[in-house]
Amino acid sequence: AVRWSSTAPSRESSQQKEEMVVTPLSRNLALGICVPIGLCYAGWLPSAFTSTVALGVTLAIWLRSPPSDTTMTPLDLFMVNLDRVFQSKSPCKGQIIACMYTDDCPSKDETISALKPLVFQNKRFRARAIPAASALQSTFQEVGALDWDYHVRQHSVSSTKEAEKLVEDLCNTEISFDHPLWVVDVVSNTGGRSPIVMRMNHCVGDGLRLVRCSGALLRFEDGQPAELELIKKMSDRKSAAKRPPPHSLAIQFVADFVRVLKMPMDVPETATVLHTPKTIFDPANRRVISTVRVPFSKIRDIRSKSPAGTTINDVVLAAFGGAIRRYMAAMKDPALATAPMLRALCAVSLPDLKHRPIGEEVYNNFIMPSLDLPVGAESREQRLELAKATMAKLKTSLTGVIALGLSYVLSQLGLESVAGDTNLKIFANHSVVYSNVPGFEKPVFLAGKKIEDFAVYYNNVLSQTVFLTYNDTMSFSLITDAAVVKQPHALTQAFVDEVNDWHKAL
Repeated sequence: AVRWSSTAPSRESSQQKEEMVVTPLSRNLALGICVPIGLCYAGWLPSAFTSTVALGVTLAIWLRSPPSDTTMTPLDLFMVNLDRVFQSKSPCKGQIIACMYTDDCPSKDETISALKPLVFQNKRFRARAIPAASALQSTFQEVGALDWDYHVRQHSVSSTKEAEKLVEDLCNTEISFDHPLWVVDVVSNTGGRSPIVMRMNHCVGDGLRLVRCSGALLRFEDGQPAELELIKKMSDRKSAAKRPPPHSLAIQFVADFVRVLKMPMDVPETATVLHTPKTIFDPANRRVISTVRVPFSKIRDIRSKSPAGTTINDVVLAAFGGAIRRYMAAMKDPALATAPMLRALCAVSLPDLKHRPIGEEVYNNFIMPSLDLPVGAESREQRLELAKATMAKLKTSLTGVIALGLSYVLSQLGLESVAGDTNLKIFANHSVVYSNVPGFEKPVFLAGKKIEDFAVYYNNVLSQTVFLTYNDTMSFSLITDAAVVKQPHALTQAFVDEVNDWHKAL
């Protein structure tokens, strides 16, 4: 009964323009099923009462109209209104910071010339995000001429320490919603590598979609647009993967649905030097950053010498668990002796949506399922086995998709604050947000200047970790609240030490 499309021009010339068609029956059925689920998910009603009483009540409620901007995904609507939905607890209203380091800093004019193809090929880089009292009425509105002096800024420093201080300052600086939500700061460093800092609000798009469009900005040495070969391989593997039988999928859905309902009321984690259970960061506190790098060849060597079926993701997660144990030991955390239980929310991109309009290839489509961090086990072998089990479960889990769907149902009913409050409770039940993303396998160039290193940060309500592979190097970037994680550089260095010691022990 529901058909979604856009009236904007599409790459599929044969695709017919359609409108959303929702019959009264389908509306009421959708409400009758989804609203009780949403209320139960939000913790407003016990499940037994919900299933008996609320079902009948909600059958008479009329589903709200679809989004006024049909190019926006449910997550786009959520992210545009993140400040209101998260009750002003999200620092900088959700901001991605990508730092590209070069030995030959481009000029401001060179940077603008390199940016123009990216901006003109993607609407959201030349449009303002317009939040609304109802998230469904939010939209992106194109501006007239871009103010390039606002969007591209030049800075000068004389040392690496000064450059990193400026990067940290930028991570704590909010981008104005009065302009398209991106800014590039070109930092010329006479005493070391120069960072080119690209900041954008998360409502513009998620990591996978932003990397996909980066070929309009970045080039390989031969001048060809930079593309991620690994993402192509991953898409091919997903397409070739066998889908589970319907009955298995149904059983999995029921189990994960129950899991999602319980997530806001999960048993608290162990209190550690990394996180105090049932809390999120104070949005007023300054965030600090730290990035370290290890040769990716060491990660591959560890994987090749590990038991059959071990993946790169397994090794990285196990090494991160070992790094947390090292940090706890260095900080003399008594919880280390109690087999501590810690969780992470894991950012996972969903496949590309089909039939997107031209210029609308950048958007948000990801989930954040929960995973147990392999910290409680003392031996490296045990942590690797725990990591493998966790990642295997994550690949088949539907919890992220279900949680996203329930949040959207609440938004449809004008209950964005309920969805936000519920999601904040879920965040508070986790120590970190964990992300391991592929990067370019060979060097890329911006305005003809070779990018030597990358670092990616996302200013979040918890410690955010990003593991990124680029040109045979893995970086581990951390942004956190120094009032909670007292020695952030010690935590990132612990990952380097864990990988080096593991590699030596092979």
